Amino acid sequence: IGLGIPAEPLFRSSIIKIMSKNQSIIHDNKQNQYAPVVIILLIAFLFRLFISYRVTGYMVDVNCFNSWGYTMASVGPARFYQATNFCDYPPLYTYILGLNSLIASLFDGNEGLTRIVFRFIPSLCDVLGCWIIYRTALKRNIDKRFALAFLIIMAFNPATILNSAAWGQMDSVLSLLILIVALLAIESKWTIALPVYMISVLVKPQALMLGPLGLAYIIITWIRSREQRKAIGLGTGISILILLIGIIPFSINQSWDWLIQLYS
Repeated sequence: IGLGIPAEPLFRSSIIKIMSKNQSIIHDNKQNQYAPVVIILLIAFLFRLFISYRVTGYMVDVNCFNSWGYTMASVGPARFYQATNFCDYPPLYTYILGLNSLIASLFDGNEGLTRIVFRFIPSLCDVLGCWIIYRTALKRNIDKRFALAFLIIMAFNPATILNSAAWGQMDSVLSLLILIVALLAIESKWTIALPVYMISVLVKPQALMLGPLGLAYIIITWIRSREQRKAIGLGTGISILILLIGIIPFSINQSWDWLIQLYS
């Protein structure tokens, strides 16, 4: 951290100065309007990978992720929960951990590269969330300079860098999914919003905390808008299908209520 996080304000202020001196890029030239955004997000992403390589992280969770990934890669989903001494995570993210473990095995135990592999997806979700919020701001007719300045603040937010890149957490994956759900729900795209929410629940159980609020909004929408009932019903059906696809590979030799026990 000593070589990484203190440099973050310098990165951010330097980028802001560069962009303010070259406002012509930000304004009307459609060909170049996304060039500074891509550069900012690329720098932010590479900076996260650098921090991942340098910083050991919160070893309790880091060791859990490493162990779960190795177990998933070794025994597969059917025996995963039986083979682990402890795993309080739902099924879906264990696929990513298993893939991480397989990729990390190519680096002959290099700890820095292993950390990069396991923190690659959370770091990527960080910058993707920034991109989505920036695009949403432009759609809402927010001034491009303001949107770009906000993008820089988000992309180099020390809290998200510490969480994903330094501590090795995966909260940004859940945050990105919930962000997508919220934006889709606002646009009444229920056939996509509800399945994405189900994916978020299968990634991390904390997504259930937003369930009552989302359910209330869905009920109100169902009552007020007949036109949206079909989309809500279809989205619910797709969500159930995703739930079954997600849990059935893990359900072999498990009791019927194993998922309920896991979440509780």
